[in-house]
Amino acid sequence: MDLVSFQLNDNVVWVYRRGNEKVWDIEHAETTPDEANGNGDGGNTKKIKDLAWKPDGKCFAVVSTDGLIELFDTMSGVLIRSIHLEMEISCVKWFKRNPEVNNGLNRSRVGGILDDVAITNSLPSLKFKMNNGTSGTSKEEDNDSVLDFLIAGSTGGSLSCVFSGIFVVENLTLCDIFENSEIMDIISNKSLSNHYVLLNTPASRDISVLKVDTDFIHRDKKFTKILLICSKLLNLIDHIKSSIHQIDSHYKPYFDYTIRIVELLRREIKEDEIENDNKSGNKNTDSAGRGDNDENDENDPNPPTKEDINNNSDPIYDLYDLLLTGSLSNATKKWLTDYLSDRGVKRWTKLGRTYFDNARSSIYNDLVSCLHHMIVFLTDLKGLSQWASNDTSLYTLDIEECIKISQSYLKYSYKFMMELNDSQRYFEQTIIWLSSILSELTADEKLNVSFRTNDITKFLMFVSSKINAVDSDSDHGSIHDASKVNEFTKYLDTVLNSLFGKIKNDIKSKFKLDTHSLLFSNENSSVSHVSMKIFSDDNKGHALMLLDSSQIVVKEFNLTTLDVQTYEMTREGTETITDMKIVSSDRLLVLFDDCVIMYKLLLDTKEAVADFKYVLQEHSNETDSDFQAGYLAVNEDKKLFCVLDKTKKKYVWISY
Repeated sequence: MDLVSFQLNDNVVWVYRRGNEKVWDIEHAETTPDEANGNGDGGNTKKIKDLAWKPDGKCFAVVSTDGLIELFDTMSGVLIRSIHLEMEISCVKWFKRNPEVNNGLNRSRVGGILDDVAITNSLPSLKFKMNNGTSGTSKEEDNDSVLDFLIAGSTGGSLSCVFSGIFVVENLTLCDIFENSEIMDIISNKSLSNHYVLLNTPASRDISVLKVDTDFIHRDKKFTKILLICSKLLNLIDHIKSSIHQIDSHYKPYFDYTIRIVELLRREIKEDEIENDNKSGNKNTDSAGRGDNDENDENDPNPPTKEDINNNSDPIYDLYDLLLTGSLSNATKKWLTDYLSDRGVKRWTKLGRTYFDNARSSIYNDLVSCLHHMIVFLTDLKGLSQWASNDTSLYTLDIEECIKISQSYLKYSYKFMMELNDSQRYFEQTIIWLSSILSELTADEKLNVSFRTNDITKFLMFVSSKINAVDSDSDHGSIHDASKVNEFTKYLDTVLNSLFGKIKNDIKSKFKLDTHSLLFSNENSSVSHVSMKIFSDDNKGHALMLLDSSQIVVKEFNLTTLDVQTYEMTREGTETITDMKIVSSDRLLVLFDDCVIMYKLLLDTKEAVADFKYVLQEHSNETDSDFQAGYLAVNEDKKLFCVLDKTKKKYVWISY
């Protein structure tokens, strides 16, 4: 699409399609999550730093200075995932490995059971809830099989990588001498075998370029596959946690209502017992109206207290007695007619069925499917870690433990699903029983229904155990039927984090500083604009600099040696430059207050020759006579550029 993004202010990004159609309106909170959650940490005021597109265009990242990276779906603008890095972000770029680049470089086929057998095609598809509440399906064959990664640079001279939008490796320190430098830009050669980092060192006011060896992304197919699997494992863990949360979200209303409605019966029993106790306290009186032993009653050292009565008020006992003997106490009768009623039964039934149906669906469609995939990926990862390698063999023990946990988890998921079927049967039998009694009491109509006493007994025992747990101040999570599922997840998280930690250490050792070179020293002049690009395969990179808002300097550096050639370009006119962008190896787009000029760079003669000129007023409406150019955005694929007014309320599209 012909899209352009505008940063309206510190916390708002607008994305428009050509034709003045607003596509997305992304707004950030003004504080960090810690402060928003009231943790007392104070939080930091954050500002949107950049917007980076995934190379295939399927999603984009909005990045804040405080380290927050939010990934949005391109088609819907819905937030997919939030990642918080422990650094202040100064720039971000998104790269994608081209699978065609290393054809023939590594003829040894590195694959696992996923490549050789395609076993995941026979597994159930993953069904999960999207962030916007709609259902989604994630099939293995639909997932990207090519590694993409987002690199964020910090104000402290370190890098962080986010592989496949989820697997985070932080604090890649390039060189100790640049630890206090700000990373201004990051680019890569076509094969991603090397990345070039532009740094500004405030202390010396120097601008340097660093060549970082990332050849493992280019050549090590096995390791890139390991990274892909790790990302998929993290996605599966996210789906599992989301499924458990979904089960919990339906379980809590059902559980709370069950406890609350039965507790109302307890209250009725208490009041009935207190009333009976008061009646039994009225002794036989003589003809004078005086009761027997009145003085002894007043001086009784251990009169029954309300707490004593409460301890004997067991609502489940009353219901169990009703079930076995048909004996209906006044308290239970009042509870059925005044509190439970037909409306209460319907609500109880709805909450119960919602929980059971949702839990069963989540287990089968999400938990079981995720665990099947997880076992396959872990098995594949184990095979890769053992394949002709010394460094990754350290992963094996952790992987084996993860596989065992996943297998146990899978067995329990099936067991849990069977227990849910039984629990639902017990619950529905109890509802049928209570509904029949209620109908007889309120409509004087005896329903000819049958119910299983044994099932009702088990439900009453279940409720009794939950009431006892609540009375003892137990955590609701520990009395949830799926509590073991949470325990498995926490344990699996711990072991996976250990495994991922070893892999991240390997990645840090593979990111190596190759060489660096000084591009510009700021001792006598200041640089107000810097950008860097690589074009074609001529083994050259270009760094574009704007000195004192007027002088254009092009630094051409060799991608292998970082040898630098300086071109101070001469141009006609002395107008102040507002913004500029490199659009090709020999084309430069420069924005002035009232026009945009496309310059052709003649490096041999060090000249910037005006090729095309666009007067902004000619492309604006008559009502936009006060249009003042402020910012420049370029869509190189569509050969379009957009000029945004300084007020950020007007813009124009221009083709080149």
